[in-house]
Amino acid sequence: MVLILVFIWFYSSPAPTNWMVQLRPDGKDPYDTHIIHELLKKVRDDQPFISIEDSLEIRLKDSTEAIDNYVFIGEDFFVDSLEIDAIKRFVQEGNRAFIFTQTRYNPLLTSITSKSDIDYYLGESEFDSEYLQSQFQLRTTDTNTVAYIGVTPQQNYTYSVYNDFKKRGWEWSYFADSLFAEERSFAEVLGHYTRPEDTGGEDAEYPEYICFKFGKGEIYFHCNPIRFANYYAKNDTLIPYMQAAFSHLGEGKVIWDEESRNYEYNNKFNEGPPPLPNEGPLEFILSEPSLQRAWYVLLAGLILYLAFGAKRKQRVIPVMENMENTSIEYAETISQLFMKQEDHTKLVHLKIELYKSFLRERLKLLVPVHITLWNDEFIKTISQRSGIPYEKVSSLIEQCKYYQSVSGIETEKMLDFHNKLEEFYFNCK
Repeated sequence: MVLILVFIWFYSSPAPTNWMVQLRPDGKDPYDTHIIHELLKKVRDDQPFISIEDSLEIRLKDSTEAIDNYVFIGEDFFVDSLEIDAIKRFVQEGNRAFIFTQTRYNPLLTSITSKSDIDYYLGESEFDSEYLQSQFQLRTTDTNTVAYIGVTPQQNYTYSVYNDFKKRGWEWSYFADSLFAEERSFAEVLGHYTRPEDTGGEDAEYPEYICFKFGKGEIYFHCNPIRFANYYAKNDTLIPYMQAAFSHLGEGKVIWDEESRNYEYNNKFNEGPPPLPNEGPLEFILSEPSLQRAWYVLLAGLILYLAFGAKRKQRVIPVMENMENTSIEYAETISQLFMKQEDHTKLVHLKIELYKSFLRERLKLLVPVHITLWNDEFIKTISQRSGIPYEKVSSLIEQCKYYQSVSGIETEKMLDFHNKLEEFYFNCK
């Protein structure tokens, strides 16, 4: 029973909140993207929504006459050269692509800008210009950032990163200044953010949302996808930021890329198989059919032992007859003894004492100890509180006084006194 209660408590208790930044479209944790994923499904009434989980090249070939939209939101963007070419062809035909990722290596952005002779070196020794560090990260101890979309900050939106409901440091990314060279500016900045310690001015603005014209279409890059997580989507004041970011959606279908989040990039970019996850002992046991059967047999035997073999063993308890209730026989015997006596003085005195007790408890009267002190005023009080006429109460009190002072009371007088008492008890309020 204890094990059953433990299992019930374990499975009925709510799952702990996972504060890791995973950006999963089906995840309900703070830093997943379930809400924005569902909102894009319903962005327009008749707008189709497609989720890619197999082949990116095949799905992007089927374009419509309207402006279709390719959307990717994730921490890492795992695409190979064939998939990059498919996205570029998709955009060149007049469609739009939205790439929201924080990874420092963005192969699509590199592919678009690599034909230019712009110097991509950022002036920071820790970054290598060989891989086109188009974005680098700025860590803040106070995680607040004020973000906005537009040429001027018409409306600011404050973002903080939390872990277990406590603020924590975060590295906010922004695009390098070399992408926006004055003479060869081919990237348009759509969104900026500032830090709390910045006081304003051009140097205080950090571009995080940009747009490239490519062929007949457009490609949008956002280097802080965490801004589209569930934690911020649940806040009504931050929804306008997300709406502004996706205000450039075309009227065609929305294509959500889930396949490029997978870890198959090891086969795409590196030689050798992808790294295997750490296996625990139970994972290994369940992976082998023979060990799996043995494990389940062991669990079944343990449950059967707990159900049948863990009982407390003791000698057989003998059957004992129930004790009979002899109260009625005792009362009959005592009544017969009283009735055989011709003198009922003790029984009448006992009834008088019970009558006194009734007056104290039921009528809340202060009853004098000596019955001779029961005067006319006391009789009137009894009559008023009991609702019984004064004459009947006075007659009963006179009998009490009389029987209290005499001895040798006969059976007929005792029965008459008993009937008057019962009448008083029955008619009393």
